[in-house]
Amino acid sequence: MTNNLFVTYMFYFILIVNCMSLMLNCYNFLHKCFFLLEAKKLASQYQKEADKCNSGMETCEEVREKAEEALSAQMKLTAMWEIRALQHCSKHYI
Repeated sequence: MTNNLFVTYMFYFILIVNCMSLMLNCYNFLHKCFFLLEAKKLASQYQKEADKCNSGMETCEEVREKAEEALSAQMKLTAMWEIRALQHCSKHYI
């Protein structure tokens, strides 16, 4: 009878150890899932910030191009007025 009782206790002991091992594996899995989820959230936030930055750079590039065009147009206008001024001076003072 004591032998059967020992086998029964060993069975429950092994069952409890297996259950604890399964619980530990489950905990480790959930722990990894939690960190993976946090990493995904951070990656998403960084991607949003990068998109904002890229959008800002595109806007800045557009403004720079428009400023270059305006400067070029102003330089042409200035050159035209300089030529007119020289022509006017040469007609009246030479």
